[in-house]
Amino acid sequence: MRAGAEPQVRGDKLVDKVMEATIEELATQGYGSMSMGDVAVRAGVAKTTIYRRWPTKPELVLAALGCVADDAGIVSGDTGSLRGDLVAMMKNFRDFARTPRGGSLMRMMLAEGTASEISTLARTMRKSRETGPRAVIRRAVARGELPAGSDPHLILSTLFGVVQHYVLFIDEPCDDRTLQRLVTLVLDGATNGGARPVKRRSSAKLAR
Repeated sequence: MRAGAEPQVRGDKLVDKVMEATIEELATQGYGSMSMGDVAVRAGVAKTTIYRRWPTKPELVLAALGCVADDAGIVSGDTGSLRGDLVAMMKNFRDFARTPRGGSLMRMMLAEGTASEISTLARTMRKSRETGPRAVIRRAVARGELPAGSDPHLILSTLFGVVQHYVLFIDEPCDDRTLQRLVTLVLDGATNGGARPVKRRSSAKLAR
């Protein structure tokens, strides 16, 4: 190693530095303006080092979003009841959304729009990690807390969407009591079959 040269970063330490730099660039610059070169500068590594592990910008960003999802720890385990699971999940999501990093990333995705490449990447990441949240709903169905056929996506997207609305769009507290009331509201509908698919009447019956 040359005298005065910094030691080369390798392995997990390299990955951590690049992921952190990618997340910071996304939060501050947005997906469209982010470049692999800017990430390399922020991470203090050669651009070729990044390209060897993540050949394209989408691959790099998808890996970074996965790290954010893992760090957020939205699903905290089985509390023994659906209500307890959902309240814990919403608290974790709210706390993440309130952090400077979480809030910045969520606002960035909203600003980029639902038709943008970052939105597509976020959907890909969510699908790869949806097993945990959906397992919460499946456990509830198995315990008899929800009717068979209840739609996990409808239940979860309703809860996450409202919490996101509170945190990002309206100047009202999203405290624990509010989260408990929200879960109660959604569960009242879901336990009465509100999350089950609506059966369409046949065209013959409609014609009568």
